[in-house]
Amino acid sequence: ALSRTLYTALLAPLFAGRDDLRNATRLLIVPHGSLHALPFAALNDGTLYLIERYELQTAPSVSIACTRRESTECAASTCAVIGVADDAAPLITHEVDVVSSTLGCAALTGSAATRHAVRTAVHNARVVHFACHGRFIPSLPAASGLHLADGWMSIRDLFDLELNADLVFLSGCETGRHAIDAAEELTGVARAMLAS
Repeated sequence: ALSRTLYTALLAPLFAGRDDLRNATRLLIVPHGSLHALPFAALNDGTLYLIERYELQTAPSVSIACTRRESTECAASTCAVIGVADDAAPLITHEVDVVSSTLGCAALTGSAATRHAVRTAVHNARVVHFACHGRFIPSLPAASGLHLADGWMSIRDLFDLELNADLVFLSGCETGRHAIDAAEELTGVARAMLAS
């Protein structure tokens, strides 16, 4: 009942009289404010759930949704695996070994995984895997980031990475957490990666 009520309140007015939307096969949703937490795929129009009717994509902001990515020619196997283990997370070493051998690429680990080295390694990589500590600071989201060998790579640093990846995997605590900023958009490590 809640799923149907939310569909009726949020989406039914958008679809009313719009055959182009009703006949679409894919929807790109850019939530606003508290709607970032809504599982749009679970909304039901009375017959089907949204996920049964459409291919759904969600973007944390309009600027990310509308940005066209310039494709550069890279080898399909280009990857970057970054891992910084410590006493609190010693299994990162094993994770990095498994992922880098599976992808067939060398890993950037330990003291070699500096902020500068990471910027260079990820620039043309199609697959990027981070295995390191992450942090999210709700009261100061811009100070959130990933811990590398020479310190924290902040959200601002992550925005500046100039990624050209098809897949970025974040294996670190709090990398999926976010806050909603004054513009009602998400702020966090994952959004920074999408933006870069």
